[in-house]
Amino acid sequence: MNTNNSAVEKDHTPSRHPLKKSGFRDSFFLLKPSGNDQAEEFGVVLLVDDDENSLEMLSSCLTNGGFRVVTAKNGEEALRHLDKFEPQLIISDVMMPEMSGYELCRKVRALGLDEIPFLFVSALASLPERIIGLRMGADDYIVKPINPEELLLKVSIQVGRTQKLQALKKAAESKGSVALMTGNLQEVSPADLFQLLDYWGHGDLCVYMDDLLFVGKVYLSGKHIVHAEIGNISGSKAFYRLLTWSAGTFRVQVETYNGRPTISGRLQQALVQGLAHMDECRFLRVAIAEQGEYFVVQHSPDLFKRRFEEKTSMLLALIESHHYLGKILDYSPLTDLETLRILYTLMHTGIISSAAASPEISNRGENS
Repeated sequence: MNTNNSAVEKDHTPSRHPLKKSGFRDSFFLLKPSGNDQAEEFGVVLLVDDDENSLEMLSSCLTNGGFRVVTAKNGEEALRHLDKFEPQLIISDVMMPEMSGYELCRKVRALGLDEIPFLFVSALASLPERIIGLRMGADDYIVKPINPEELLLKVSIQVGRTQKLQALKKAAESKGSVALMTGNLQEVSPADLFQLLDYWGHGDLCVYMDDLLFVGKVYLSGKHIVHAEIGNISGSKAFYRLLTWSAGTFRVQVETYNGRPTISGRLQQALVQGLAHMDECRFLRVAIAEQGEYFVVQHSPDLFKRRFEEKTSMLLALIESHHYLGKILDYSPLTDLETLRILYTLMHTGIISSAAASPEISNRGENS
């Protein structure tokens, strides 16, 4: 690595908007004061790398993509640039003298600048290295050699999120603004939306989500989640389901929840748990659905002699009453993941089976 610590600053004026390619800007409609927003149209990216060749290559790529680029050759210089240039994204190498990229990321987060996305660009490609970077608070990790198209796409998305957060703050501060943000779930995932709101972390908000069949609501208070609902389903179960929605619309507005909280804890923690929950649910749902969507209990003399846990007995009763996987999940008081885990075990131990498993079971299902 180059150990020359002399500062290099570049302030490039972009010739075109970088986010038009990604479509991210069109995914939100923000209610904000009218006026000339030209100064806010372009993202400011802070590049940090002690290698001049790497710095020049990245700077050229981003400048050609329409970004305004500011560079620093070490962590201390990068920290000084934060107040001066107010970047909307930081891209840093990992291995640098005096202060590593990991330490720089930690210091940026310690300053309370959670809203500024942080990307690592490094030749260190091993999974442990990438995990360290993400645990330090980075938003993404790009491995060298860099694909320019991938870099521009990831930077465009991250800068777009930062610009939306800034516009959201302005909208909230403007008097008479009720609906702070509206958008399309096909363009902005629920996880991205809640991540954005967690960055903001201000005031009491309600997120309305409508997929044309159901309406979901999530109430936030600062950086905490207090309630979620979809029809009669509430709490963590409702929130985790809302994270899976990929179609419909959303609206964020100032609103306080006055009922009894159904979820407690920080929004970020609920998001992490929800995304892990979503991944395992997807796997189990596919595995179970491969056998069918209609299930019956396989009655035998031994079945009545077995002593099941309370949750398992409850689900067996639900299967007897409703049979269909979707209804069992809806009526279960457990989270979808808890329900699917038990159903998966019951299916693989032969206690329940799909109605499509044999003609006899199929006929029994049709007559029930």
